[in-house]
Amino acid sequence: MSYAPATAYTPSVPSSFGAIDASNLTVSFTAPSSGSVLVRVSFECRNGTDDNPVFGLTDHTTHAVVAPLFGGLQIGLGPYIPISFALLITGLTSGGTYQYDLSGKSSSSTLGVVGTGTPSSAVGYAPVTMEVWAAG
Repeated sequence: MSYAPATAYTPSVPSSFGAIDASNLTVSFTAPSSGSVLVRVSFECRNGTDDNPVFGLTDHTTHAVVAPLFGGLQIGLGPYIPISFALLITGLTSGGTYQYDLSGKSSSSTLGVVGTGTPSSAVGYAPVTMEVWAAG
């Protein structure tokens, strides 16, 4: 999944852990025979005042956390910061279909995900991407 709208896209990270944008920042896939996938997520994070935001994946339907969370970042105030992480998810049913949402939690109302397909002259945004790879 690559979300790259024509204009800058900046949804805020919720204050309680949950989907950031379940309509656009979601990925669907069919589980491989191994029952394991590696999900790589990349985006830019806009400045906020939170020194410890947490990101991860939740099931699109049940909203359950599906992998260990990624956190401990020192975002603080400042420029846009590129974020990229990979999560190994095991125990999936071979051939089953799954849908996961990019999720997060922040104590700052100004911390958000940024993405666009058209670089700005002021800030070079990149698309928000979620890739799913078969893992053995």
